[in-house]
Amino acid sequence: NRRAFLTLLDKGLSRAQRTQAPLAVLVVDLDHFKKINDTWGHQSGDDALRHFVRRAEQCLRREDVLGRQGGEEFAIFLPATDGAGAAKVAERLRVQVQAEPLQIDQRNMLVTVSIGVTLSTGDESAEAVMQRADEAMYLAKKRGRNRVEVQETSGAGKPPKPAPKWPLAHETRAQSAMYLIAPTAVNALVPACQTPTKPPPPSPPPQARPAGAR
Repeated sequence: NRRAFLTLLDKGLSRAQRTQAPLAVLVVDLDHFKKINDTWGHQSGDDALRHFVRRAEQCLRREDVLGRQGGEEFAIFLPATDGAGAAKVAERLRVQVQAEPLQIDQRNMLVTVSIGVTLSTGDESAEAVMQRADEAMYLAKKRGRNRVEVQETSGAGKPPKPAPKWPLAHETRAQSAMYLIAPTAVNALVPACQTPTKPPPPSPPPQARPAGAR
C-alpha cells in the first residue's frame, strides 16, 4: 500500500543521499480506468491492474520497487537511475503496456498508461518527491494521456552533483560502453585552430669507427 511504499522510498532516499547516487520516481496511472469498469465490469478492471503489474515486472530490476497507491495509480522508484535512464524505463513500460492488449471474452481490450517521472534532489522527503512525480503524471493526462512527462527537480540554483563514474542502471551494454569511452573521445577532440606539436627529429645513426680505432 501507499504507506509501505513511502517507508521503502524514505530508506531509498537516505541511501541515495549517503552514496551520492541518483534515484528516480515514477507515478503511473491507467488511462480511462472508470470507463473500463463501466464497460467491461469490475472484474475486467482488476484484470487490467494485474495486466499492468505483469508488464511492469518485465521492465524492472529486482532492486526497483513497485507499489499500488490506490485505485488505478501505481508508483515506482528506481535506485541508481538518473533522469534520462528513468525516462527510458517509463517509455519502455508505456509502449509495452499498449503493445499487449488484455484478452477478455475473446476480445482485445487496449490498456494505456500515463506516467510522470522525476528525480530526487537527495535532500527532500518521500512525500515531496512523490508530489512532483504526481504532478508530472497529471500533466501527461492533460496533454492527451498515453504519454510520459518528466518534471524537473525543485533544486534550482544548487550546483549539480558530479556524474557517477560507473555505468548507470537501465543502460544497455552499448550505452555503457559509450559512457566508459567518453573521456577518451573528448580528449581526441582537438580544436581546429590548435597547431599540433611536431615530434622531435630522429637522432642520427651512430657512425662506424675506423678499423683499429680505440
